[in-house]
Amino acid sequence: MAPEGTRSLTPKLGEFKKGAFHLASQAGVPLVPIVIRNAGELMWRNARTARAGTVQVVVHPPISTDGWTRDDIDARVGSVRELYVDTLENWPTPSST
Repeated sequence: MAPEGTRSLTPKLGEFKKGAFHLASQAGVPLVPIVIRNAGELMWRNARTARAGTVQVVVHPPISTDGWTRDDIDARVGSVRELYVDTLENWPTPSST
């Protein structure tokens, strides 16, 4: 599930929706953060065709949802969003992985 809920019109990271976080917590499954960069440059929202190019992806280790509660879901969503922000601002190079 896309944490923003939909593709935005800009490359700026939007606010995360909480639905996927609630589902993962209730199902007792981990979240696997997957950060995608450059997809919008190759195929804008509502475009009918894609341009040639490379979509860059970082797959982070799973994040356990054990012990998550409704009361702390906002903080959990915020920390995962910060992981995305940090990844996008400090994109890993092949030599750093």
